[in-house]
Amino acid sequence: FPWIIERQTVSFDRDGFFAAAWMGTNGEVWSYYPGFNQVWPGHFFGDIIGPSYNGREDIFVRPTLPVNNPLQKSTWTQPYVDPAGAGNMISAITPVYFDGEFRGHVFRDEYVASTGIDILLMYMEQLVSQLKPSASALPMVLDDQGHIVSAPPEVVEVIFGQGATLEGTIRCDGEGDAMSM
Repeated sequence: FPWIIERQTVSFDRDGFFAAAWMGTNGEVWSYYPGFNQVWPGHFFGDIIGPSYNGREDIFVRPTLPVNNPLQKSTWTQPYVDPAGAGNMISAITPVYFDGEFRGHVFRDEYVASTGIDILLMYMEQLVSQLKPSASALPMVLDDQGHIVSAPPEVVEVIFGQGATLEGTIRCDGEGDAMSM
C-alpha cells in the first residue's frame, strides 16, 4: 500500500505529547514513527515484541477490527501498558479501509489496517496539571465510562487519599479494577 511503501522522514521530539504514530496492516506489517531504530539505535520492532506477536490481540488494535467496529469509527483506547516498554499510555485509533485497485487486486471497502497515535499518560498528566479553571477545580481526564485516565498527583490524592498514585488507581490493559467517579 502506498502509505506504507512511501514513508516520510521528519524530526520527532521524544519529549513531546505523542509517543508514536503507527500503522499495523491486516497481514501484520507494522510501521512506526519514529522508527524503533531511530529511538533505540540497533533495535527494531521485532526485537521488542518477538516472533509470535499477534497485533489483532492488542488493546490498541482490537477495537478497530471489523467484528468490533462495524461502523468503522475512530476511538480512544482504555489506558494500557505499552508492549514495547514506553510506559502507560492511551491511543487515538482508527481502522483503515480501502476501496479500489492496487497492484492487480480489487478491494471493496475492505479492512486493511489499523492506525493510531500513542500518548503517554505521564505527558497527559503534565498537560492536565496546567489546567486551573478555578481555585477549587480538580482537573482530570475521564473516559466515556467515567474512569480516570489522567490526573495530576495532588488531584489523585484528594480523590483516593494520601499516598495514592495514578498508576495505582487506573486499570491498564484489563489489569486491576477501573476506578470510577
